[in-house]
Amino acid sequence: MQINNGRSKEKQKTEIVSDGVLKHEQIRDLIREMIIGGELAPGSRVPSQNQMKRQFGVSHNTVREAIGSLVHEGLLYRIQGKGTYVAERRKRTVIGVAVPHLFSQTDPRNTLGYEVIAPLVTSIEDEARKHDATIMLRLCQNNPALESQNLLGLLEHNISGVIAFIIGGKETTDSLEKLTAKGIPVVLIDRYIEGLDLDYVVTNNYIGARKAVETIQEAGFDNILYVTLKPDNTTLRDRLAGVESAISKGTKIQKIIVEMEPLRPMNIARLLTLAYSKVKEAISSAKSPFAIFSANSDLLTASWCAVRELGFNEKDLLLGCFDDIPREVFNDTSAKLLRVIQPLDEIGRTGVQILMDKMHGKNTQKQTVLDPFVETLDPPSPNSVLIENLGAAYR
Repeated sequence: MQINNGRSKEKQKTEIVSDGVLKHEQIRDLIREMIIGGELAPGSRVPSQNQMKRQFGVSHNTVREAIGSLVHEGLLYRIQGKGTYVAERRKRTVIGVAVPHLFSQTDPRNTLGYEVIAPLVTSIEDEARKHDATIMLRLCQNNPALESQNLLGLLEHNISGVIAFIIGGKETTDSLEKLTAKGIPVVLIDRYIEGLDLDYVVTNNYIGARKAVETIQEAGFDNILYVTLKPDNTTLRDRLAGVESAISKGTKIQKIIVEMEPLRPMNIARLLTLAYSKVKEAISSAKSPFAIFSANSDLLTASWCAVRELGFNEKDLLLGCFDDIPREVFNDTSAKLLRVIQPLDEIGRTGVQILMDKMHGKNTQKQTVLDPFVETLDPPSPNSVLIENLGAAYR
């Protein structure tokens, strides 16, 4: 796609469609890509607003807003009476991205990395590239001390801002405060820290959990087991509050909170084994039908292994969780399935956009909460071998 510079005698028109993205944003993104890709060289004059208005078939205000945004970003500059030109390329922006892990080194059963964190990092990197920025990734492997070191270590690399999916703790909070004290903008994703005045982009975990439990009740289940890790962060606290708010009269809910003595780094394998044992004990005398809803898919995996070992009639069960239900685990069940899908791509991209605004002088605080959606799934096709192997792993 090209912008007609007015010198061609052929009439060219680039169609800007309404596909959910505002027209001025489409024009802005097109010109930005041409600048970053070298199609529009530094110092070259871009077409006039009247020329672009005709080419794109949009209003003068739409073109003006697109150009103004790129001037604000520093990609274009105006010379009064002459026109708008491409600015000299600045030193590339580097965004520090701090996350717990992409793949658990201690236990492959921990799916948080590839279900949640990897999609977030992918969307962050893709959105950063659109802004001519690169990312510097730091992993702490669920170790708060290393997380704190990673955050402070980013200062040595002249980063322009930080996006962080934090596991928390005083060390992390202190490091975040040190970053902001040095003028480094920080945006949190997935969870926020109560009492710390930072920008963040998170899922509306309260609404997601509430809608999930309401859906479970509408499906005819009035006996619900909710399995969660100790609610020691805002994500888990909001999910627990959502579950509790949705319980209607006549519904029985049993909460299983899986916690253990503090470990640094966290031992995921031991946590899941403990979840398996606690769920097995809780349902050993239960009568079906009942539903199990968990705060994440790892806990549901552990719970399902306990359910399977006790020999419940699967047709009388509903199994649900936040994020993806591992199909390789549940490919032998006739239970009803439910999942709460987080808008991970939007979270990552919005985090970058907020950070770029901060780096370009927009100081308005943005604390963004995005709604997830609840999805029910058909039972997958039979295959019992993997379930049996996984059950043995938790025993």
